[in-house]
Amino acid sequence: MSTYDGFGFGEKPIEGAGDGSWFDSVDAVPQGGNLTRLGRYDGGQFLARQLEVLLPKIVEIKSPNLCWLEGAIPVAAGLGAGATSITWREEQAAAQFDAIGDGTDDLKQAQVAMRPRSLPVHLFGAGFGWSVQEMAAAERAGEDLNPRKAMAITRAYQERVERIALLGMAELGIVGLIKGATSTAANAISAASTVAEILGVFGTLLDGMADDSGGTEEPTVVIISDVQYRYLRRTPVGTDNRGSILAEIEDRWGISLKPSRMLRTVTAATSGLAADANFAIALNAVPDALELHIPAPLQLQDPEQRGLRWLVASWAEIAGVSVYRAHATRVIHGI
Repeated sequence: MSTYDGFGFGEKPIEGAGDGSWFDSVDAVPQGGNLTRLGRYDGGQFLARQLEVLLPKIVEIKSPNLCWLEGAIPVAAGLGAGATSITWREEQAAAQFDAIGDGTDDLKQAQVAMRPRSLPVHLFGAGFGWSVQEMAAAERAGEDLNPRKAMAITRAYQERVERIALLGMAELGIVGLIKGATSTAANAISAASTVAEILGVFGTLLDGMADDSGGTEEPTVVIISDVQYRYLRRTPVGTDNRGSILAEIEDRWGISLKPSRMLRTVTAATSGLAADANFAIALNAVPDALELHIPAPLQLQDPEQRGLRWLVASWAEIAGVSVYRAHATRVIHGI
C-alpha cells in the first residue's frame, strides 16, 4: 500500500499498513513532513470536560412583565378561606313627584328595590418539590435548594389573577372586565396617528364614562396594552419635546395609565367581538364601585414527604371582579 500523500509522505510504502495495525502503532507511521506538526495521532483525544470553561454565573431567563393589578383595581383579599360564594345586595330607590288633588289617596309611593348578587369562589393551585436525591446533592454541594420553583409559583398566581380580572375564565363562567362592559369601537393608535387623534381616542373612553353615568362616575385608572403604553410614553406631544403623550393624558384627565401584556390583541373568542382587537379599559377604581375578590391569597403549605419526594402544595381562592356600579367601567377596542 502506498502512503497517502496528503501529509507530504510521498509514495514510500508504510510498513505495517494494511495488516490490521493501521494507526495501532505510532512507530509504524513515518514521521516528518506535516505529520511532525500534527503530532501523535492519538494526541487529539480529550474528554469534553477538559475543554469546557464553566462561567461562575447563572443567567436567569426573564419572563415578560405583568401589570399585576395592585393600584389598578381595588382588591378585597383575606376574607377567609372556605366560602363557596361572595354575595352583596344592590339597592335602588325610585319615586315620582306628580301633581295631586286635594286628597292624599292618589299619592304615588316611593319604592326601594333590592336584589342579591353573587360571585362563586373557585380554588386554584399548583405544586413543586424536590426528590431525596436532589436534596442530598444540594447538601453535598453546600448549596441551598433552588428557590426559583417557589418564585415560579408566585408568578403563575399573579398571572392567573390578572387574566381572570381582565379576560375572565370562560370554562368556570368567570366574566372579566372586557366582557363585563360594553365595548365601543375606536380608531387605532399608531405612528401615523396625530397627537389630536390619540387624545380624541382617550376622550371617547374617558369622557364617555362621565357621559354614560350622568356625571356619577369619573375614571381614575386606564389599563392599556404594554406596547401602546411604551409608544405613548416615548412619543412627545410636540416638536419642543415638552412632555410625552402619556403624561399629557394623565394630566388632562387626572388618571393613571397602567400597562398589561394581556390586552395585546385579545382574541375574538375571549372578547365576544367578531374579530381580534386591542383594548383599553377605564375604571373608577374605588372599592364602592368595583373590587377584585381574592378570599384567600396565595398560600404555600409546609413540605410533605411522598415516597422519595418532598412536595410543597400551593393554593388560592379567587372569585373575580364584582362591578357594583354599572358605569364604573368603560371599554374601547380597536385602538
